[in-house]
Amino acid sequence: MNLDNLQDTINQVASIYSGITNINTLYGKLDILTDTKIIIVNKIDKWLESIGLITAIGTLYPNKNKHLHLYMIHNNKQYINKITQLCQKLEIELTIGQ
Repeated sequence: MNLDNLQDTINQVASIYSGITNINTLYGKLDILTDTKIIIVNKIDKWLESIGLITAIGTLYPNKNKHLHLYMIHNNKQYINKITQLCQKLEIELTIGQ
């Protein structure tokens, strides 16, 4: 994984939602923390790992909305419906980027 690309995407999403980045938590690194959200950013091929992480971290921030931002979807569009349905069931907001 190109970490520069990941960090660039985290920074872009953080600027949209006015969040602070790279927060260490009991369960791992939270990419973005805002007044109302916790946000995990990852490549689409890491979607399942990201859902697990945001679910765990969400227990530490019960009053914040969970938000998953996935990118690099060009070759993985078949996953989007499955991911969208699961995120809806788990009350995770999902955004998709390139």
